Amino acid sequence: MSSSRSRFIAALFAFVALAWGGSYVAISVGLHNLPPVFFAASRLDIAAVVLLPSVVAWFDDWRPTTTGDWLTVCAAGLFVAGEPTPSCSSASRPRRAPSPP
Repeated sequence: MSSSRSRFIAALFAFVALAWGGSYVAISVGLHNLPPVFFAASRLDIAAVVLLPSVVAWFDDWRPTTTGDWLTVCAAGLFVAGEPTPSCSSASRPRRAPSPP
């Protein structure tokens, strides 16, 4: 393997490690300042704003055209919007101690 390719792979690994690890810090800080549902929706909105121009730039035929394409898009939308995330579920919230009688 060439030296420049090894450096590129190392840099790519470092970027992924920082981005992946940094997301936990961002989530913990964000959940202290924003409501969980708003925070989860904001993350999805930011991802859509970043990914849509990339898809338009890289693919010529990116729009759904067939019925199967539309069903796939709708199913994916339902799973993303309908699946409770751990940050939004009641199971992840700390439980309060019962108040004395």
